[in-house]
Amino acid sequence: MKKHVMEYGRGEKPTKLNELNDLEALHSSITSRLASLGRTFIPTEDTSLKVLNRWWEELTYAEQAYEANLRLKLKNLKRVEYYIKLHHSKASKLEDWLGDKERWLGKPADAAANGAAAAPPADADETPPAGPVPRKSSFVGMLKSTGSSFGNRAASPEADGEGAKPTMVDMKALEKVASPPTPKGQRASKGVKVVPLHDGPSESVADVQAKLNMLTAHNEELSGRQATVPELDKLLAKIGELGCPPMRQFSLTNRTSVIKERIKDLEALGTESEQRLREEYAHQQKMDEMRLLFAKKAGAL
Repeated sequence: MKKHVMEYGRGEKPTKLNELNDLEALHSSITSRLASLGRTFIPTEDTSLKVLNRWWEELTYAEQAYEANLRLKLKNLKRVEYYIKLHHSKASKLEDWLGDKERWLGKPADAAANGAAAAPPADADETPPAGPVPRKSSFVGMLKSTGSSFGNRAASPEADGEGAKPTMVDMKALEKVASPPTPKGQRASKGVKVVPLHDGPSESVADVQAKLNMLTAHNEELSGRQATVPELDKLLAKIGELGCPPMRQFSLTNRTSVIKERIKDLEALGTESEQRLREEYAHQQKMDEMRLLFAKKAGAL
């Protein structure tokens, strides 16, 4: 649209203005020549200079209104881009937080499956394969094997000859071997690791109570995060009022709907986790009572 206006202002409009000037000059020439003969020139109503000038003024007003409307549309498009960026920023932060909390409230079966997939086999240290030691071998196993070889050297120094000094354990080298490499295509973590809430069985009432406290804090944080959803809806309303293209508006609306569904699912996971922790808390209390009763009976005997 802006390109067409520029082409019109640079090419078509100057041509029409020159034609209007030529008509005015021709009208003046005809009028002066007829005046010398005592005659007057009266053009038709639709070709008179007064009508032409009035039409030209109307065209000028239309051009000014069109340019003002075009500037308003450009301004609105810039505001739309700003609101879309703001919507993307808020939605991305909320999606990242939801992803962390979904992993934190994940089911124990999923957590156990992930742990089993990441952990080495149980007999990896007992029957190591032939060849070099794999990078995924545990740090404790490496330390045990190094410590046992060091003990053998200390017990029999004559094995390496007189004056042989015991080999010192290079802890940094062991840490490099013990830590698995970052899988290709994934970024290395920055020290932030999401430990599932139901990662392994609880060992005591205090352990379950600590998880309940963390779940309560999570519910409070979730209530605060839910305030972002109305802000996203307001941004969508502003984007629609400013004339956002339908496809982009549909994409933003769909993204907001997905976020709302994920929040509902997270609330359901929180309710389920709280119920399970309450049951575990009651179980741990019952186990403590049984231990106390057993200790009393054992002391009486």
